[in-house]
Amino acid sequence: HIQGAHKSSIRMGLVYNDKVVAVLSCIIRENGDIEITRYVTRIGCVVRGGFSKLLSHIPVSSENKRIITFSDNMVSDGGLYAANGFTVDRLLPPDYMIVRNGCERFHKFLYRKERFRTDPELEYRDGLTEAELDALNGLDRVWDAGKVRWVRSLCD
Repeated sequence: HIQGAHKSSIRMGLVYNDKVVAVLSCIIRENGDIEITRYVTRIGCVVRGGFSKLLSHIPVSSENKRIITFSDNMVSDGGLYAANGFTVDRLLPPDYMIVRNGCERFHKFLYRKERFRTDPELEYRDGLTEAELDALNGLDRVWDAGKVRWVRSLCD
């Protein structure tokens, strides 16, 4: 997936000619929300109706009130979600990820101040901000264009 791997408790796929052509993964949040964490299709493959087919097979219980997901403004306008009954819930501002060695991307939470303090492979200096520690260690911050949070109610 363009955004990297993600742990999930629900994973489903579509197979065509013995090849996986689409995958949808989800987690169930503590409040009962089901969050779609990834939807991806095989490179070069158009899977018409793939998302809606997988969406219809998400195991839903009476404890689940809604499905949430996010679109990244750098790669999607969220049209897939709008076409499947989701509505915009919130616009999230631009955020950054850490890039190491010019190509390895990491979530910013992996490079908090505490890690600089405790990881012997990283240099730490008292009084520096996380941004300054990133720069000191040759880590770049790459900003996105924001995200959109989409919600589909299950209580209709």
